[in-house]
Parts: sequence; structure tokens; C-alpha cells
Amino acid sequence: MSTNINTIKTLGVVTVQLISPAVLIYLVLAAFASTLSPFNRFISVSAILMSTYLAILGLLIRAFGSRFNYVVGDLIRGIGTTVLLFGMAMLFLPIYAFTYSLYTQSIIPAALPILALAIYNAFLYTAVTAIVITAIIFLGFIAPLRPVSMDMAYMSGMLMYVIAMISMVIVLGTLTPYSGYITALSVIALVITIALISYRLLTAYLRLGESKVRDVYHEYAIRVMERITVSDYELINAINNFMMNGNKDALLEYSMKALTRCKNVGTKILDEIKKYEPPYYGGLWPWGSSDIRNRAIKDAELRSKISTEIITLISTCQGGKQEIQVASSHYLTCRFSVPVHSRGWY
Repeated sequence: MSTNINTIKTLGVVTVQLISPAVLIYLVLAAFASTLSPFNRFISVSAILMSTYLAILGLLIRAFGSRFNYVVGDLIRGIGTTVLLFGMAMLFLPIYAFTYSLYTQSIIPAALPILALAIYNAFLYTAVTAIVITAIIFLGFIAPLRPVSMDMAYMSGMLMYVIAMISMVIVLGTLTPYSGYITALSVIALVITIALISYRLLTAYLRLGESKVRDVYHEYAIRVMERITVSDYELINAINNFMMNGNKDALLEYSMKALTRCKNVGTKILDEIKKYEPPYYGGLWPWGSSDIRNRAIKDAELRSKISTEIITLISTCQGGKQEIQVASSHYLTCRFSVPVHSRGWY
């Protein structure tokens, strides 16, 4: 029964937030098509409206994907990005045809149709890139490949920007007598970009980013665990999980329960826990190894501050002036796994 209810709810959400707006926008643009039909002799109005619809549909799919977490959310956003980019590419195709016809009639300079072609090229190649990225993100359903998938989603925006710039330069290079050199440099830049991205994905798969900061969090966790003054294993495990892995859910749940028994609830520290997000330790760029440890130290200090305030509040709340020195090494044997957060498809 519950499964059927959840299925109906999901279908309802899809209908209300995706299908209904998509159908409504299609009907509106179809009505515009008949109104603007007299302009078809100058430019393909129907092609422009259909391309516009694909772009809007892509935005709708991306917005719908934001409801879900990784892997599903990034996968849906990747599909939306692909549809959006193909729509934008198809939008500039009739614009290029129109400007080219004006150029052949010596009405406008050659630079305008070449610029339109360059923009079309940029959207087309980034759309193809989005397909590849979406396919890699789909591999995130396979547990061993999840770090690679998440890292690709994280840097997807930068990768598509690079591909767009290179594809535009290749076309714009035809405006100069040095077009061959520009094309060669663009190809070299693309090869270097692919090599760097391959290196980053390899380091993500090997989890080198996590291994480089493991000892930092372990050191700060020991200091914080020595401040705990009661043999409360739930608190010990929650603090340990937060300090080592950045997982805040157990600590937040425990703190809310413990502090509700106090007269002065520490709402400020609870807000800090809710707002906390661990840094991203996915793949590494060749030049990023030196910076990752500094980021880990700053984050470990923030985790220590939050944990210490929680321990102090709970100890004060429970009227415990006793000083606790719990042997913490026994509790620091958990497996280290820094959460990686997908921030891709920007």
C-alpha cells in the first residue's frame, strides 16, 4: 500500500512540476507559430520556436532534478543541460543561415555569420560534452565508480566552458590569416585539458584527496574527544563521526534532544551545525595538492569549535561540573570517508 501511495505521489509531482508546464509552454509557442508565420520567408520561425521550446524544456528538467540528491539529481540535471544546450544550438542554426544569406547579398560583413556559426559550434560541442558527462554520472550507480562520477559532476561546468571556448576559437580563427595556427593551438589546448581532467578523475577514483587530509582530521578529533566528560557512547560516536567524516546528522539529532532538557537552548550552535557543509575532497589537480591540507586544517578547526561548544553546553546543561577525560583512541578506529558533495551542472 505504501509503495503504491509513494508511486502515485511521484507521478503527481512529475505531472505538476514537469509535464504540465512543458505542455502549457508548447501550446503557447504553437499559438505564436501561426501568428508569426508571415516571417517565415525571412527566417525559419518554426525552427526558432522549436529550439526555444527545447531550451525551456531543458531548464524545466534541470529545475525538476534539483529535488533529488546525487546520483538521481545530477543525472536528471545532466539530461536537462543536454536538452538546453541542443536547443540553444538549434536556435543559432537558423540565425546563422539568415545572416549568411544577408552576407551573400553584401548587406552585412562576413564577421556576423562567422560569429553566429561560432556560437552554434560552442553550444553543439558542449551539448555533446554534456551527453558524455551524463553517461559518466550514470556510472555513479556502481559503487566503486561513484567518486569518479561525483567528481565529473562537480567540474562539469568548467569542462563545458573550456570546450565551448575552444570550439568558438576554431571557427573564429577563420577570420584571420593565422587560422591554421589558431586551430592547432586549440587542438593542443583540448589535448592538455583532456589530460588534466583524466588525471583528476584518476585521483578521484584512487581517493587521493581524502588520503592527504586523513591525518589532519584524526589529530583534531583526538583533541576534541578528550574534552568529553561523560561515558555517553551516543555522544562520543556522534562527535567522532562529525570530526572524522563531517557527518552532522547524528550530532544534530543528539544535540536537539539533549538541549531541549535545558532552560537555555543553544539555538545558535544548532544553527551552525545545520549550516555546516564539509569541503569537497574529490579529485586533485596537479597544482592543488599543497592547498588541500590548508583547507582541511581550516575545516577541522571549524568542526572542533562546533563540537567543543556542543560538549560544553551539554555538560553545563546536565549540571556536570565533573571533568571528563575519556580515553578516545578506542573510538577513533572508525573508517575515514570524507563526504564529497556534487556541485556540478552550474
